[in-house]
Amino acid sequence: MKPLRLRLAGFAGVRSGLGRHEVELDFIRLAGNARLVAIVGPNGSGKSTILDNMQPYRLMPSRATGLTPGSFSYYEHLSSPEAQKELEWEHDGRVFRSTLVLRAGKRRSTEAYLLERVDGAWAPAKAQDGTVSDGKAETYDRLLESILGAPEAFFTSVFSAQNRRPLSAYTNAEIKALLADLLGISRILEIGAKASETARLIAARLEGARPSAMRVKALAEELPKLEEALREAERRQAEAEKRKAAASAALEAAREKLAAAKAAEQAAQATETVRKRLSERADEARKACREALEAAAKDEARERARIARAKADLGKAREFASKAIAEAEAKIAEKRKLLSRADEIRSAKASLEALREGEAKARAALEALHGKARERAKLEAARAATAERLRAIEREGKHAAARLEDLRRRAKLAGEVPCAGTDLQPKCRLLKDALEAARETEAAEKRVEEMRAEWKRLSEEDETLAKAIAAFGDLEAMTKEAERSVKEASEKTRRATDLAALESGLSEAESAIRALEEFVSGQKRTVEEMERAAARETSEAEEALSAVAKRRAAAEEALKEALDAIEREAQELPPPFDRRIVHEAEEARAARERDLATAEEERSAAEKSRHEIAARIEAAKAEIASAEPISQAVTRMEEEIPFYRLLSKAFGADGIVALSIDDAGPEIAGLVNDLLLACFGPRFTVSIRTQVETAKGDLREGFAIEVFDSERGEAKPVSVMSGGERVWVNEALTRGIALYAARSGGRGYGTLFTDEADGPLDPVNKRRFIDMKRKVLELGGYEREYFVSQTPELWSMADVVIDLSAV
Repeated sequence: MKPLRLRLAGFAGVRSGLGRHEVELDFIRLAGNARLVAIVGPNGSGKSTILDNMQPYRLMPSRATGLTPGSFSYYEHLSSPEAQKELEWEHDGRVFRSTLVLRAGKRRSTEAYLLERVDGAWAPAKAQDGTVSDGKAETYDRLLESILGAPEAFFTSVFSAQNRRPLSAYTNAEIKALLADLLGISRILEIGAKASETARLIAARLEGARPSAMRVKALAEELPKLEEALREAERRQAEAEKRKAAASAALEAAREKLAAAKAAEQAAQATETVRKRLSERADEARKACREALEAAAKDEARERARIARAKADLGKAREFASKAIAEAEAKIAEKRKLLSRADEIRSAKASLEALREGEAKARAALEALHGKARERAKLEAARAATAERLRAIEREGKHAAARLEDLRRRAKLAGEVPCAGTDLQPKCRLLKDALEAARETEAAEKRVEEMRAEWKRLSEEDETLAKAIAAFGDLEAMTKEAERSVKEASEKTRRATDLAALESGLSEAESAIRALEEFVSGQKRTVEEMERAAARETSEAEEALSAVAKRRAAAEEALKEALDAIEREAQELPPPFDRRIVHEAEEARAARERDLATAEEERSAAEKSRHEIAARIEAAKAEIASAEPISQAVTRMEEEIPFYRLLSKAFGADGIVALSIDDAGPEIAGLVNDLLLACFGPRFTVSIRTQVETAKGDLREGFAIEVFDSERGEAKPVSVMSGGERVWVNEALTRGIALYAARSGGRGYGTLFTDEADGPLDPVNKRRFIDMKRKVLELGGYEREYFVSQTPELWSMADVVIDLSAV
């Protein structure tokens, strides 16, 4: 695969790196006949974006999480709502154009077209199976894989992207699938898959046919049992027919017995008619007696209610009169009590004015005491302020006296220091302090005298206030006595006022007593009248109850006489016919009918069972005869399934493919070691093992890469090597696999791609890295390699440099 021309529009890497919406590169013009082409530019100038899109697969490998289109989304790397990628490329002498139209936004969509130049014109590409490019991404991917193979093989062998996964990290299944595609033996895997699918389909068909074969076998085993069951059904049918004949005869006898019983019953019907009339007469007599007793009961209830009503009315009248009389007598007693206090009431009214005057005087005396208490409180507050000032002067006086004493002591030193009157006098601090104290002493003495005079004045004022306060006497006791006097006067005035208010009721009390006494007499007369009326009502009701009792006794006696006469007539009749005879005969007939029905059911069931078993026997024989071809087909399928399963295993990943990869391992390792030797010397030797040892010591299919370091004398996996060492070995492994694929007649790509793989290398090994690239081009017959590098020394070693900043 050789890129010819690339146009990108709307890609974020181009926008941020080159500041342009669109870029177009003509590799035929830019690369010419160069073998090593360096793509250079400052960091972030879009080098990886360009290199990632110089291949036709629908992904940018340095930014994808895997190596298939499903592991990558273009939409996260676009700078406009619609972007385009157009790549013209050549493979095996055929020229193609890949066009991707990417639309972002809420409804993301991708259109992918693959065109082939045929006779100078572009036409939709077409695969051998008839698939034609139609703009759908899935169709595009299938067409591309039919031309270039799986993307995993391409990006593992010839395209070394940034952050690519090293070969040493691949699983056994992944490396086998990769090598199978690179070595062109994936057709073997397809044959193995078809064999596996054939075995699966035959097995599924066998599962569908096996139930029929098993059913035929079961029918053959069941046939003797069915024939024995047929004979048993015929025997049961014969026995059931015998039981049916016996049941029919028994039914006929039961019918004859029932007819005789009904004839006897009909003959006894005349006697039963007389007996029925006697029963009706007895019912009529009982009804007449019941009606008479019910009427008597109603009359008795009415009269007893009359007595109860008279008693209740009398009770209510007595209760009302008793309550009214009690209330009237209570009022009479109250009025008489009021009359008995007439003198007291009139005396209270006469003394009311004097009591009110006494209460007013007592309240005035109490208010005068309250005024004195307020005056004394003011004097006490003034004395408290004077006392506080005296205490303050005492504290200040003590301090002033102490200071005066100190000043006198210091001033006395003025005549005692030896430097007085000498040249040292100006410099003597003790003398200076004594002189200052002498000057301050007079002011201090004056201040002490002033404070003594103030203290004396305040003491005299405090004494005057104390005498004034004492002159008030025991105000609390006097106030308490005055309050008691006010309370007594107020209580006397209130009692006299209450009694005086009763004077207006004295004149009406006597007339009220006379009216109440007349009311009591009237109530007593009313009760006496009610008692006489209740006695009359009760007497009349008791006479009526006596008449009711006589009527009840007469009705009961009449019923007894009527029933006795009916019983005498009934005893003269013959005994009644026993209806149980007919009932028992009817039950016997019904039982015989059931016996006959049961016998018929058993006979019918036995006959039906015989017919069903016979039909099953015929059906089983017919099914056994018709299922013979199915049994033969089951036998053939059981023989074919193991064959196709063996074929599937032989052509699977652990069969011929594993053997081919086993053969390829040493040769790939040899190519890798040749590259390492030619470029880096004999230090590292790679070995590839396609079988690994298990914990039990057995061998199983696998893939392991080990590197022997001759300088350190140790072998180790690639994953534990240093960053620079790992770059050499991984790049040599990748290119070794590509070389082996090209030599073994597998799919050849013609162009290699590398993105900043030399980063961890030192300057010397970076140059050796370029030597290895040229060695790979030479050994593999590759036409060209495009590589991205940030090392200026390597740019000069390339045949052509494409500087993106100058494009």
